[in-house]
Amino acid sequence: GGFSGGSGGGKKDTKGQTSLNINIKTEPFSLHPGLANDSVSGGVIRQTFEGLTRVNSKGEPEEGMASKIETSKDGKTYTFTIRDGAKWSNGDSVTAQDFEYAWKWALDPNNESQYAYQLYDTKLAEDAKTEKIKDNEVNIEGLN
Repeated sequence: GGFSGGSGGGKKDTKGQTSLNINIKTEPFSLHPGLANDSVSGGVIRQTFEGLTRVNSKGEPEEGMASKIETSKDGKTYTFTIRDGAKWSNGDSVTAQDFEYAWKWALDPNNESQYAYQLYDTKLAEDAKTEKIKDNEVNIEGLN
């Protein structure tokens, strides 16, 4: 599924900002990336959030919010460098801790994130989700 827009490049609002109106046909279940569990929510989230990586037009993974991805020699540690100048919509800088918080939030059993299993390749992530350990023991660490 995808989105289809109107007949052109958007419309200018009263402040000269360009907008794009998209018919998503139904109300999204959630716009919280850790709670969204349907295609409508996922479609909106993909249009409004950027992860560390993304899939390009050729269907290949590439850097997204990360400007560089390093893999340790043993293939067990990935280091993502956040893109210079990355900002939230309110102007705050995007930090590595933002990603750490989001991933650990999804692994917290109290938050009922249905897609937390996508993080299970991370050492101890499944143990955190099933409450065998505390989330601060998961090998996810945001460094600045």
